[in-house]
Parts: sequence; C-alpha cells; structure tokens
Amino acid sequence: FAFSRQLMNRSVYFHPKVKVAEYMVERLIRILIEKSPSLCKHSVYPKYFTVLYDALFNSTRLPEEALFINKNINHYLNLTDDSVYVLINFLMGKKVSKEILNLCDRIIHRRLYEHYRIVEGKASILENQLVSYGYKKGVDFEIKELKSSIYKEKDGERVFVRRADSVIESIGSQSQLISAFTDKSEGEQLLIILNEDQGEIENIKIIAEEINNCLMLPRDEVA
Repeated sequence: FAFSRQLMNRSVYFHPKVKVAEYMVERLIRILIEKSPSLCKHSVYPKYFTVLYDALFNSTRLPEEALFINKNINHYLNLTDDSVYVLINFLMGKKVSKEILNLCDRIIHRRLYEHYRIVEGKASILENQLVSYGYKKGVDFEIKELKSSIYKEKDGERVFVRRADSVIESIGSQSQLISAFTDKSEGEQLLIILNEDQGEIENIKIIAEEINNCLMLPRDEVA
C-alpha cells in the first residue's frame, strides 16, 4: 500500500490543484490556531488545534517532538477530513474575520487560488522579482514545493507508523524500499497567487511566465 501510494503521488496526491487546496486548508488552520484561540470553546473545534496552541503560545518552551506526538497521538488521529469540513461549515455562520470567512467560502465552493508551475531553479529568481515589484510573500503570493515523494526524514514532514508494540517510528525505518526514495531531490515549485485583484493576478502571471521562459520584461512593460 505504502509503495503504491508513492507511485500515485505525481498524478493524484500531489497534483497542483490538490496542493493549492491543501495549502488553503493549511492556511486556514494556521490562522485559526494562531489568531482565534477563543474558538476552542466550541465542541466542533478539534482538540488537536487546542493542544497545538497551548504548546506554541502557552508554554515556556516548545515540547520535544517525540514526547508531544506520543502524548497527543489520539487527538491527531481524531483529526479527519470530516472534522475539518464540519468546522469550516460551522465558521461560515459565525462572526469571524473576513480572512477566515473568505478562505472558508473558497474551500467550500472549490474556488482555488490561481497558481502557476515554476521551472526548476527559478523559484528564488521569481520570488526576488515579485518582491522588487512590491508584492509580498505570504500576502500576495506563496511558493510551495511540488513534491513527488510523500515520505520524508527532514523538515518536519515525516510520516510515522505505530508498531504492534505501540512504539511510534518513522515509516522509512520500517521499509528499505520506502527508505530508498526518501528525501530524494525534487525540482519544480508552485506559485500560488494570494492577491485577489484580477489585474494583479495577471501581472504576477506575466512575471512568472517570463521568468520560466528566461525572458525578462522591463518593469514598465509589466502593467
């Protein structure tokens, strides 16, 4: 199962549209955890979000990763697609920030952010160029890795399994086959356009296309 799942990544699990949708849900969850802790009093609010908030903002120091996972594994396992979508529908009827409402509406109605593939090696060039035009990363655009491997041993993206004796370990330690393609080098990046002004979206697309094609337009020609 684990190997078949890896082979399907490029065409299914890590299709650009899937990555954009995942980013939108991730962005919403980050905003909820960091900026809206008062929502934890509602029964539909996942317990795992509450323990993350406490670990990040109510502790004198961050807990050790393995200890945190072992302590809160049941809360994490209870965090399903259904629980997230129930929360999103719940938020649609509440007095929350415009940013949260907009993301909820986009997710529910499948209105994905505009996005654009970036040729390998061009992401940093594109980011610098966009910043030079006054666009802000995290506000007007985001650049995400277009992964082809779901099994990582670095950067906080590890996949864990629970053994029969209840010990939790990285999946790569349990399979030589999976370990063989863990952390392989990956090239393409994905530009996600957060700015919702149609004119600005087109400008960002023009800049991205020209950098992908190695043809840099003068600033006054990108209008």
